Amino acid sequence: MRNRVHNQQGAALVVVLMTIALIMIFTTVMMNSILSSAKQNQIIESNYRSTHLAEMGARYIHHNILIYVKENDYDHPQDLSNMQQFVENKISSVTVDENHEDRTFELIGDISSEDNGDSIRILYTVAGHDGDFTEELNITLSLDLGDGSVGSSDEWDEVSETFPDPPENPDHTFDEQQDWSKKDCPTDENGSYYLDQGGTVDKCDMTTGDFYSNGDLVIEGNDKSSLTINGTGVFQGVGINNKTNLQINGNAFINAKLTSQNNPNSQYLSCGSSRFKGGIDYRGEFSVKMYMISDGFARFESNPALIGEDAVFKQGLELKNTYVRTGGDLTIHISESVDDFLNGVNLYVGGDLTLIEHNDNTTINPNHSNVTYITEAQYPEFPACEGVEIPSSGGGSDPSADLVDGQY
Repeated sequence: MRNRVHNQQGAALVVVLMTIALIMIFTTVMMNSILSSAKQNQIIESNYRSTHLAEMGARYIHHNILIYVKENDYDHPQDLSNMQQFVENKISSVTVDENHEDRTFELIGDISSEDNGDSIRILYTVAGHDGDFTEELNITLSLDLGDGSVGSSDEWDEVSETFPDPPENPDHTFDEQQDWSKKDCPTDENGSYYLDQGGTVDKCDMTTGDFYSNGDLVIEGNDKSSLTINGTGVFQGVGINNKTNLQINGNAFINAKLTSQNNPNSQYLSCGSSRFKGGIDYRGEFSVKMYMISDGFARFESNPALIGEDAVFKQGLELKNTYVRTGGDLTIHISESVDDFLNGVNLYVGGDLTLIEHNDNTTINPNHSNVTYITEAQYPEFPACEGVEIPSSGGGSDPSADLVDGQY
């Protein structure tokens, strides 16, 4: 009997020990499974984060490529290395996660390009990092530089309604009226100039970059004086006197009336477009290669007014011993009848002639002996503007960069 009791106790002990062993084995297996699952989840999460960071970096680089192109008058492909430096500087300032410094993205290798004549493709590789995990993404963008140009007088009207702001950091600043003469004629042909009180150019042949005058500028001198602007010209008012000329190799914005002091031996030439808020009273040679708008009354005498594209005269037009010739449409707001107006002018029009009376009655392409509708061979020519690159006027199409492909 005693032996049976001992045997039963021994069997029970074995069962207990086996149970404990099974529990320990099961617990170990479960712990390993849990740890393995946690590790797998961590790997999956890290892999997902590295992929997400690569995509984030691709979008960030895409955004900054477009910023660089818009802000730096991008010249392809010469500026590709400068673009890369700009992008890398931007990336270096990015912190993805302050608590995890190993979560980053970076540009791998060099930004490259393909140019097939119709479009420019920008190619780059970005890597997203999360600790030991890295995912690379190859991106292809289609880059359209746009032209920044104006395509109609309506567009120029909108673009030039508000004049450009003064340059933020001009190369040359003059707080008081600045008078230049032959002995101190500037020589910085590409420097930007800001005149807070206007000035004079007397017996001086002066060439500059962008030019902004907050006061009136007078070009004068019996010995021929000139101002040539390699860029945009913004003026409160301009007077171009005897034997002098103003050539703007860009767009012109003039707030007060353009005058020539009753002198037929002066010259105004804009290789871009021109806006005259105060109107025009001019006897010299007058030429605008692109679009022209006069908000005030315009009067030309002795020399023709030549406009390469559309011209708009919002407060009337008077001609004395001269004519207007346009390569595009000519729109004139008139205060008299159509016949009375046409009897006093000579017009050569390459597009449509539109006359708008004070009661808004509109006449298009009237048949009159003083109006000649010309062909392209008779359009005005501007030889002094040959080879001149017109700066962007803020119109036309803006640069764009569209995603074409992305490959892991």
